Amino acid sequence: MLEDVTFGNNTFIATGGAGIIFSSNDNGTSWDNVTLDTNLTFRGVAYGNDTFVLVGQSGTILSSDNGTTWDNRTNTSVTSKNLYHVGYGNNVFVAVGIDGTIVTSSDNGTTWTSRTSGFSNSLYNVIYSE
Repeated sequence: MLEDVTFGNNTFIATGGAGIIFSSNDNGTSWDNVTLDTNLTFRGVAYGNDTFVLVGQSGTILSSDNGTTWDNRTNTSVTSKNLYHVGYGNNVFVAVGIDGTIVTSSDNGTTWTSRTSGFSNSLYNVIYSE
């Protein structure tokens, strides 16, 4: 099952369960399977500042500059909670998840900081608008 899709750098990225990652650089006509060898569900993906960021189960965070090779940015000391979505705006990636979890990165998804949301409910989406 696919969970999310984003577009950047002339590439669509779609994510889902069982480590699914698909990419397309021909406007979605054909898709390449770049699925990672994992049973984790990837819930959200965003693009900003020439970087894709993907989030998911157990605090998983990955980043990529091309949508094909992914760097693991997961840091369980920041969060090990399920992350449901990630957005980009004002030079900051923001990921949200279970139990009001919010984490942010201002360095293209390399390092992340836990933020206090004041909510105990799950947060399912984040969006930036000017």
